Amino acid sequence: MLLWLRFFVSGLAVLLVSLPAVIAMFCLTPLLLCGSSGEKLYFKSTRSICGFVWSTWAWVPFGFWKTPFTCNNEKALVEDLKSTKRIIVLANHRSWSDIFVLFWLARKAGQTKQSVYLAKRSLLYLPVIGWGMYLSGMLMLRRNWKADKSMLRKASNRFRKHDFGYWVYIYPEGSRRKQAN
Repeated sequence: MLLWLRFFVSGLAVLLVSLPAVIAMFCLTPLLLCGSSGEKLYFKSTRSICGFVWSTWAWVPFGFWKTPFTCNNEKALVEDLKSTKRIIVLANHRSWSDIFVLFWLARKAGQTKQSVYLAKRSLLYLPVIGWGMYLSGMLMLRRNWKADKSMLRKASNRFRKHDFGYWVYIYPEGSRRKQAN
């Protein structure tokens, strides 16, 4: 019973933070019509909103519920993460908990605003989470190189244009390729 209650309270906390965040990001979309400075303000604002949401998501299991978490050389790792502007994080994604661990490390390093995910485009159909990912500029892949190539090029140009430091999260097992017959 206690586990069910924990799950319910945690889900409610995430929803109470995420839903207003997505609404706020949606309300900021007219900035995209204001040229380069509007686009820069939009992405800076949505990065801050996402940083707050992800900090909250990381806080629920590790700060509020005090879930045990150990990391070899955690202090040294966090210091390295604080000093690095751009990082590619490759995670095996064996469970949903790895997402929260990565949020927690980013939170400790003060880098939650810098996170960008390569995610499968089908996540757009997830209410709140998928919409928020899209509105905040996440890279939503179709897993088709011809379709994804131009989107990745545009995103790369956007990152350079606005000089954001980004942590790019990739879950490589999520993009399996079938061998040709």
